Amino acid sequence: MSAALAKITTKSGGSLPSFIYCPLANVSFCPPSQSLASNSHTVVLLIYNPLARTRSELIHVPVNSKTSCNVRSSIGPIQSQLAPVMSTPALNTSVAAPYVCSFLANDLPPIGYATYWLSNDQSTANRSNKKPTKSRDPIITIQNNFWILQFNTSTSLLCAAIHIPTNRSIPISQEYLYYASNNNSNPYIFLPLHNSPQTISTNIRLEVITGALYSEVRQYVSDWVSGSVRLTQDSPVIQFDYTVGPIPFSDGISKEIITRFNTNVQSQGIFYTDSNGREFQQRKRDYRPSWNYTVTEPIAGNYYPMTTAVRIEDTAMSLAILTDRPQGVSSIIDGSIEICLHRRLYNSMMPLDEPGLDGKGLVISGRHSILLNPTNQQADAIRSVQSQIYASLLLQFASINISTDQYIATHQIQDSFLKSPLPDNIDMITLAAYNNTQNTVLVRLAHLFAVNDQSDRARPVTIDLSQIFKRNLVSLKEMSLTANQPIANIREIQKQLWLKTHDVPFDSTQRGTLHDTSVTIKPMEVRTFIIVFE
Repeated sequence: MSAALAKITTKSGGSLPSFIYCPLANVSFCPPSQSLASNSHTVVLLIYNPLARTRSELIHVPVNSKTSCNVRSSIGPIQSQLAPVMSTPALNTSVAAPYVCSFLANDLPPIGYATYWLSNDQSTANRSNKKPTKSRDPIITIQNNFWILQFNTSTSLLCAAIHIPTNRSIPISQEYLYYASNNNSNPYIFLPLHNSPQTISTNIRLEVITGALYSEVRQYVSDWVSGSVRLTQDSPVIQFDYTVGPIPFSDGISKEIITRFNTNVQSQGIFYTDSNGREFQQRKRDYRPSWNYTVTEPIAGNYYPMTTAVRIEDTAMSLAILTDRPQGVSSIIDGSIEICLHRRLYNSMMPLDEPGLDGKGLVISGRHSILLNPTNQQADAIRSVQSQIYASLLLQFASINISTDQYIATHQIQDSFLKSPLPDNIDMITLAAYNNTQNTVLVRLAHLFAVNDQSDRARPVTIDLSQIFKRNLVSLKEMSLTANQPIANIREIQKQLWLKTHDVPFDSTQRGTLHDTSVTIKPMEVRTFIIVFE
């Protein structure tokens, strides 16, 4: 990918940038950006957006110096924010950057890229305010344009969220807990010893970071659990970042670490988990729809897989949590959602005790994106954020020894593969070369909404594919989902099977239509095409 982007962006006569992807940037390690502290060169940051819609997102870059946060786009300098990195067990302090430089990447083109430049400049670093909380402050707050979050300093926990546009206060708390594990627990079985999780620590230290682009409260729960609650200035999403591990075993207890969100939502034992990011499945505590369920494991028996999101709701309010990885989830108490973050089992017949690189145990870091909305607005919010998490931005770094103006003259600094973005309820989940040919691509389009979603977007959408791509379309053929045969073959098989078992004619309108280059996609449909360009 790095080599491809370098070739695509370089004009005739320009030099190919040596782009590098930093997979450990989330733990504050990225050699190209950290080199700014000791060199006078500029670092090019190319941001690729795989989503078929324009998006804006806050970017975080590790840097070694307080002066290494001068950021500019193609139109000139842009606002940035410098903050100290949160100290967690995930950091390798011998190589990790001590600071993080943040800026807002605005209007990133759909399935395209934009270019930014980082350099040293004493005068432009917009530093965050960092302050520890004081015991005489009963409540501390952070806020953005959407939310005021209140933290109780006696418990060091979130206690309320005030929605600024409506001035509505919503009771909400979040805590880190653990279940002690039965000796029969193993990597495939979850068997807690008790039905109530235990508190990891009541001595939580708070630290507040405020700035022009985002504010956050950092929670140091113990020497192996920490987290932060962040509000980005123009975003309604509340971000919870967590780091857990290495889980200690000096007490001889195997542990299953969870985070639990508590609200006053009257969920009545019902919650919803996604099915591979598509439709939501209703889950009811201590219940199975197809047989009489006898409760023998009140905790493990109510855990379900969450690939993308989980939500609870009543007639007025909904709490949704979106994850950056598959996790186990449940709602053991009405109004609450708990998510399993990490596990370490010692006394099991089949232990789960990976030592990690340093032999002390695994450390994991992750993120939960929280959405609090009226129930009739939650579907729109979930689908939008879900797409951004699934199609995360790809950041490529390269050091250059020429001026920014020279780079702009010899490189394409912004472009999109599309002529226009897709509608908000359609995702392009596949765009790939087909049969190793330059002019043929495999495309899959997916409707994001389900028929029963409470949204105006949960309706069929018609798209003219000849108007989506910049390249001229020569031919278009719809294929099966796996792209191994034309869809017409599948439909004929379906028709014959239908006629063998039904007395009514086969309904060919169940699927969205395709007329020339215009395709109609119904809720939850995924349509697959082979497209040939000039």
